[in-house]
Amino acid sequence: MHSSSRKAIVAAVLMSVSFATAAQSIMPQPRAPSPDRDPRTKRTVPDYRQYEYGKEIYAVKLGCATCPLGEKPLDETIARRFFEDETLWEPLDKKEYEAVTVYLRQRFGIGS
Repeated sequence: MHSSSRKAIVAAVLMSVSFATAAQSIMPQPRAPSPDRDPRTKRTVPDYRQYEYGKEIYAVKLGCATCPLGEKPLDETIARRFFEDETLWEPLDKKEYEAVTVYLRQRFGIGS
């Protein structure tokens, strides 16, 4: 192979690499999906940690054997009682209440 043809090949490769780099820099780059949004529905998705925290708070402060909602296993009827009876919220602070509501809403699809 001649020296001039090697130079031409190297020049062509370098030009194609620089063109690809330039084209890539002007093309819009896809953004990573937000962990707070479901890209299929564009709705906010409850935080998994909030769900787990609410589940734990429910078990310890509301659903234990001596707790206000501990007389039966948790089902939709008992979950609805939580939303309807404000006295059940008394042992919870604001953060705990919000976590329990996320847990119950996501688990049973209820709440306001």
